[in-house]
Amino acid sequence: MTCVRYALCVLAAGACLGLMARSAVAEERSTTGGTRYRLFVPPGDPSTARPLALVFHADREGPEAAEALLAPQARERGWILVCPASKGRGYWTVPGEAAAALEVLDHVDRSFNVDYSRVYAAGFGSGGTLAYWLAIAHAERVKGAAALGGSLRWAESRGGLRHDPARRAQVLILSRGGRQDDPDAAAAFSRLATLGYAVERADVPAGNGPAPPPEAAALIFEWLSRRGAPRGPEEEENAPAKKDLLPPPMKKWTPSETEIEFAGAVSAAPGADAFSPAPDAGGPAPKNVEFLENHE
Repeated sequence: MTCVRYALCVLAAGACLGLMARSAVAEERSTTGGTRYRLFVPPGDPSTARPLALVFHADREGPEAAEALLAPQARERGWILVCPASKGRGYWTVPGEAAAALEVLDHVDRSFNVDYSRVYAAGFGSGGTLAYWLAIAHAERVKGAAALGGSLRWAESRGGLRHDPARRAQVLILSRGGRQDDPDAAAAFSRLATLGYAVERADVPAGNGPAPPPEAAALIFEWLSRRGAPRGPEEEENAPAKKDLLPPPMKKWTPSETEIEFAGAVSAAPGADAFSPAPDAGGPAPKNVEFLENHE
């Protein structure tokens, strides 16, 4: 009788541990270096490696806002969601915070089973600049980037970003209101396409202020779902119907003649991978440049 009771206790404890392992995780953590971040892990088998999205919040916002926007999609798609907090006053410094972002990845990896073939960055505002940086400068860790806002030109000309011809990340560029309203997105698309990156572009509503529109979450995760390995059986079982998740199909985007000339001038210049803008292709600096220059 004692053996039977012991066996029942063991089974009950195992069942409880199984339930705990499969429940969702949503909490705040900090690295040993002091970087605060929000972590969301959807329910599932902890022995299964999960893809991970490293998301940098919009300017003047915090990681809680990024988590609230993207966690529903991460849950449905089976992705670990990691949202660090910037160390500045709501803005990201590039490349100053790249090392802290990689430390966050290491911190998560110590507790959860991460599929490092499917780690991607995403960012809004100056967070988009950091996402570009990580996917291009650290392609061995971050396989691609989705950016709404930010400036590739800033990362190259002011941040010293260099491109490795042997490693070309996958990139999604979200443009607010279309290419006429978002010249940084248009320039980044032309630049990366000329250099041979697998780059896609989609438009989102212009909105008001730095906060990303709700449509951005669905577009980012629709793009992420096409990166790397397919979903496992558990993800397929828990996933909602495709029609409930997908935004309208992305429109094929063709650069204008001006954008083609800009990209051609850049790629033909000496040391093209080290960004040398053509004399007539300068334009105004991104809105966050002045802040970053003063707070590196």
